[in-house]
Amino acid sequence: MRSAMWPLQTAIFQRLSTDEELNARVTGVLDAVSKDQKKPYVTTGDDDVSSFETKTSKGEIINVVLHCWSDYSGKKEAMQILDLMLQAITREPSSYIFNVSAVNAAGESAWSEKFTIRTNKEEA
Repeated sequence: MRSAMWPLQTAIFQRLSTDEELNARVTGVLDAVSKDQKKPYVTTGDDDVSSFETKTSKGEIINVVLHCWSDYSGKKEAMQILDLMLQAITREPSSYIFNVSAVNAAGESAWSEKFTIRTNKEEA
């Protein structure tokens, strides 16, 4: 069985990087960040995957982490951007559910909620 991690990463990046409303608020949706990148921006975090198998199906549970980086001293900006991220991801039907977190200027977690992405895949 092949992992759905890369197709999922590609789909998430495509939805975030092409969403007009989100991109009007952030300086970028990035996989790698340069030292001079201005905030706020969105990055991908470390994902993990674990396989599962039942009597009737097999697949994997993928935990995806997305970050919103902001210089705003409170949570307001990150929360607004996270809302836009969730709207971008869920605007069209998808079998995926996402794990999104926010980090404020002090590097503290501003908001975090974890969801599970469950994909059922046939043997390749």
